Amino acid sequence: MGVQIIVQTGTQKATTSDVLPRIYTQDSLKKIRRLIMCHIVLLMPVLGLGVFWVLPLPIAIPVYLVILAGSLFVYYAMIHAMHCPVQTGVEGMVGDVGDALESLNPRGKVLMHGEIWKAESSDRTKKGDQVEVVGANGLMLQVRRVAPVRDRPPTKNGIRGHFEPLH
Repeated sequence: MGVQIIVQTGTQKATTSDVLPRIYTQDSLKKIRRLIMCHIVLLMPVLGLGVFWVLPLPIAIPVYLVILAGSLFVYYAMIHAMHCPVQTGVEGMVGDVGDALESLNPRGKVLMHGEIWKAESSDRTKKGDQVEVVGANGLMLQVRRVAPVRDRPPTKNGIRGHFEPLH
């Protein structure tokens, strides 16, 4: 929803869509707004320079230092988030353990995170065996059979199975 301007010249009426060229669609305007909002965070120190214009110098310096410290914290968090491993989608499932819902010879279905997935295994896997995701080909998981929990060696935290400490 936007403001529509109607221009009337003599006997003809024209709206903004008639007068202005159609350069931006609604979708492109949303993308531009998202891009601007995303990058305003990067401009926090520059925008914070306005405090020197509004406030006296003894007050403006500490206020600007707080803005600068906040922006450095945000930059650190952004860079840290960019270097985190993928945690969503098929790529984030690599290394996770699930159950075979049917025999995989070589294809079948497995239950991973409460969802049923098509899977392919290079080794023969029976119904009920635990499988580990080693990769994906589109939406087809590449899995391998893993030893039952009681046969697995303890992990770093001493618990048998695929549980690992949270980071």
